[in-house]
Amino acid sequence: NDDANDDSSEDDAYYFQGLPNPTSPKASTKQPQQPLRPSGNTGVKGVLADYREAQQDEQLRREEGRLESLRAFDRATRPAVRAECIPDDINNKGGNGDDCGSDGDSNGDLDDGDDDFLKQFRSQRLAQLQSTAASNLLPTFGSLSSVPPEEYAQLVDDIDSRVYLIVHLFESTIQECRMLHSALEKVATCMNHAKFVEVEALEANPNMDTICLPAVLVYRAGELTHNLVRFTDELPRGFGVDEVREVLEGLGVVNLIGN
Repeated sequence: NDDANDDSSEDDAYYFQGLPNPTSPKASTKQPQQPLRPSGNTGVKGVLADYREAQQDEQLRREEGRLESLRAFDRATRPAVRAECIPDDINNKGGNGDDCGSDGDSNGDLDDGDDDFLKQFRSQRLAQLQSTAASNLLPTFGSLSSVPPEEYAQLVDDIDSRVYLIVHLFESTIQECRMLHSALEKVATCMNHAKFVEVEALEANPNMDTICLPAVLVYRAGELTHNLVRFTDELPRGFGVDEVREVLEGLGVVNLIGN
């Protein structure tokens, strides 16, 4: 039995040679069973939008608080400045203070100017925050692409390090590969912050034993994090989008920034 296991390990290493960052398929064939998660539209985009809006509002409130402090300081120092402009005879006898203008009218004009400035500042600051937030967003994809082996290898090295790269190694003559292809096409649209591609297995490695297909390889930051050979073995007969998505979510491939 030990000799048979050694021969099997050597065969697996031989079949997967030439793939980027290959690992032993036996070591990763059995993945821990993940608890079932609810599938469908979980409203992730809405949660992220609310979160970013709350952050922007908080920053704007801090900026407005600082501006209000400056306005209060300006008002507190205004009477002292105007007193220097009022002639002694007016201070003693009374008068309308024409030399410096009406204090009430001046205050009103300045308050209106402050309000206009505050509105303009808020608008500019909001645009700036939105621009900054947009630059921090993950890239979006939303489709399953068929790529040659050369492009597959380049994607592993060049794709955004925050993005999961999901690679389906398939052979069109295998029914399970065709079923997984159909499911991944739909999963890619709802997990659009992950990059989904498929590669013809024998084109990538002519020596690969097709008994290990369909296989799904998961990369992040240039590293192979999961090597799932015979991916459909653990799925129910007649599996679909929900089951495939559940497996990927159990591996941590989700649509949230920073995960």
